[in-house]
Amino acid sequence: MKTIKVNMYKMDKIADKMGKKHGKIKKGNEDEYTFLLFTIESNLLKVHRKNPDYKSRRVIDAIKFFLFIIDGYLNDIEYDYSRFENEGNKVYLYALRMAADPFYNEELKNIIINSDYALDDKDDLIELFQPTIKCMIRIKESAELWIEKGGINGYFNFLEDSIGEEVKGDNLDFTVRIKPELLDLEELDQEKIKMKSEVAVTEEEEKNDGDYLQQIKKEFPEIKAYSEREDIIWENKANQYLQQKEYKKAEKLYKKLCLAQPDHHGGFEGLAEVYYNTDQPEKAEWFIKEALKRARKFLEDNSIDEEMIEILEEKYNKIKNC
Repeated sequence: MKTIKVNMYKMDKIADKMGKKHGKIKKGNEDEYTFLLFTIESNLLKVHRKNPDYKSRRVIDAIKFFLFIIDGYLNDIEYDYSRFENEGNKVYLYALRMAADPFYNEELKNIIINSDYALDDKDDLIELFQPTIKCMIRIKESAELWIEKGGINGYFNFLEDSIGEEVKGDNLDFTVRIKPELLDLEELDQEKIKMKSEVAVTEEEEKNDGDYLQQIKKEFPEIKAYSEREDIIWENKANQYLQQKEYKKAEKLYKKLCLAQPDHHGGFEGLAEVYYNTDQPEKAEWFIKEALKRARKFLEDNSIDEEMIEILEEKYNKIKNC
């Protein structure tokens, strides 16, 4: 096996090199990578919560290390990046590898073997690792953006705001794409494989969404569920507009939030408030019902306080009786 010592130039260029060779997540195709991105970022957030002194910049280093590791798997190379290692980036590298490296995570390796990937076949390895490479590059770009916007801990502040409520415990998760033509759900341990369906709206689901939500989808067809990086910004701005009684501006952002986070109650609750304050009782009642329905689902895993449910129920009763 060939050994290459990593210098600063190689550190700076590894993401560009891997992006050119294996591609990046294209705008509009984010849904395909939603669950893998969430799994990786939730692992990073769990590690950060246990090690808050290790700031966002260490994640970028860890991503570069992991890209070197993957490139080494694909090309039979061992990269020596030890001169750049420190305790911070090593713990984040651990989080990344537990999420998506079958040569590191034995549990993940066993599942991949059962799914008929050949870990000694280069074509299979490329197929297996390309989604991970694309997610690594996207997360690196996100971390750089949020560090620039929010300082040394900007990326983790963003993660807490956007997915923090959904990230529970400190056990690190993993995910893998099973070859669809070979997937046999009866033979795989579903306690160990965490999968999420691609976001797709069937005709039947559209009927159940209600006319109001369909109108919003037609108004903002470019919004992709679970893939918008600005959704927390939209929510904060919408809340400000609502307090300032700028209802048109608030309505627009809450609508976008409903599409970006369809399982979360925030956008629906916000629209209910907008329509209540602009004398549109039918719309207000429909959206507060939807908000309450979504919030109650979070009670199943204790990811929402009972107090929040009580607040929503009070709003529902107020709107229903107006």
